[in-house]
Amino acid sequence: MARRTVLRSTLAALTLSVLALSPTFAADAPKLFSYVEEGHEPVALQTMDRHQIKQLTIDFDYTREAQVVPQDTAYALIQSRGAVVIDVREPDEYAAGHLVGAYNIPKDSLLHNQEFAAAIKESKTPVMVYCRSGVRAGEAMKMLEDAGYKYVMSIGGVKTWPYGLTTEPTTKPIEQAAAEVKMPWNR
Repeated sequence: MARRTVLRSTLAALTLSVLALSPTFAADAPKLFSYVEEGHEPVALQTMDRHQIKQLTIDFDYTREAQVVPQDTAYALIQSRGAVVIDVREPDEYAAGHLVGAYNIPKDSLLHNQEFAAAIKESKTPVMVYCRSGVRAGEAMKMLEDAGYKYVMSIGGVKTWPYGLTTEPTTKPIEQAAAEVKMPWNR
């Protein structure tokens, strides 16, 4: 497997647009960077304006069956608090760079994580899973669906995520994040 390296750069314009879109990031906004594998070009970072996010979330259809979600739609859902985001990679991979607000629960321990089960399964909170390339995320999505979780989505991998990664750990309890999800049927 190719050794992974991370290209870190301060992206003032991207950070400012994230701040404008999401007041929760206003204090101590994380520095964002793109995922890079040795021998490959970095993914060009992108952002969306408020109207694009709103339109993608309006057009999105939550289904009880597991589904793969395009990354632009996933970004819009994350920005509008439409799901809890789970990084199913190993802790060292998560530490090297992950989506802002993502929780690290490795795929092999996902079904045994009591905090996750209590916060997500009973409340039927939508959850998005991702990994490096999408393989483990697809497996995790299927595992969760088979275990009775509803509204499970895979967003593929960080290799192609164009909206920036951070190394700052998520400190908000997962129960709180689940309670803050704005599900369309509760709006």
